[in-house]
Amino acid sequence: MFGWNGKILKINLSEKQVSCIPTDDYKGWIGGHGIGTAIFFDLVKDKKIGAFDPRNILAIVPGLFAGTLVPAASRTEMVGIQAQSYPYEWFGRSNVGGRFADMLKFSGFDGIILEGAAEEPTWINIVDGDIELRNADHLWGLDTYETQKVIFTEVVAGRGSVRRTEKNRWKTAPQRPAVLTIGPAGEKRSRIATIQTDAGNAFGQGGFGGVWGAKRLKAISVQGKGAIEVADPMGLMEARLWAKRNYGPDLNNPRAHAWLEFITSHFGGHPGRHFTPFDHNRRPSGCMGCHLNCQPRTASGFGNDSTCRAATYYQQWDLKRHGRHTVISGKASTLAQQLGVNAWELSVAIPYLMALY
Repeated sequence: MFGWNGKILKINLSEKQVSCIPTDDYKGWIGGHGIGTAIFFDLVKDKKIGAFDPRNILAIVPGLFAGTLVPAASRTEMVGIQAQSYPYEWFGRSNVGGRFADMLKFSGFDGIILEGAAEEPTWINIVDGDIELRNADHLWGLDTYETQKVIFTEVVAGRGSVRRTEKNRWKTAPQRPAVLTIGPAGEKRSRIATIQTDAGNAFGQGGFGGVWGAKRLKAISVQGKGAIEVADPMGLMEARLWAKRNYGPDLNNPRAHAWLEFITSHFGGHPGRHFTPFDHNRRPSGCMGCHLNCQPRTASGFGNDSTCRAATYYQQWDLKRHGRHTVISGKASTLAQQLGVNAWELSVAIPYLMALY
């Protein structure tokens, strides 16, 4: 089955039970948003429940092209009853880039369904199709960066985590896994809490970080060495190389003007200088397998991978106070990512607080 592994992981946090459903039942809905939505409407009988209700089911589904060489395809959709629209909560969705989509596909799964709520802080570790629900007491209270560092240490080969029952031994990952995690905001069920991965990628909208907090789910770690079959490997490789030649960044001969630099979500957009104006010693970074790399990595270490509003929400206040952009803009961006707070909401909350002051 081209593009898919054939199974979607189903995890009941309340019962600590793991099962799978066939992707075939939903592949007609094609992408992550379509499949996730169809799963939600099949499994959630009462659509009027609240976001923090244990009966709220979250479907986390990468796109069809994730795990292949299709440019800009490492995206993952999350759907369910969202918390951000209080007091009237309803079905919503959010999306994230980074490495998670590809790693989930490489681990052998086409998506994850989360049911119920755990009794204690929990994190889920997936390595090459093996799944373990682990106690997360030692992670609860950590920010998103600290959480990922601890999980990297526990999962990377030689430091162990997932038990392979068929061989009765502990299995580890050969490199750093992709980790989705909430920060302190999500733990406290904030309605503007995000779910972060790596330095600056996030399920930003919908308050799904707060939903994870209500489910007592701290993180999902995933690593795999599998591959996704495609119908025409050579044709896809040629298309990939064409995209890189025509739209990939050329550091020695920049072709982008200001408009293209702003539209980083455009297929041919380029890394935006305005994301980190405080640090000129930067290089482009990007989601797994991307031909473009529209995210910054800075020498200062602040503002890494942050784009759009997460990168810019504090810049006007920094400029107003100091007359120029300083590293404080980057520190503010990084702080939002570490705490797991929606920067779009911060961009409107700060003027509101200023007006009250």
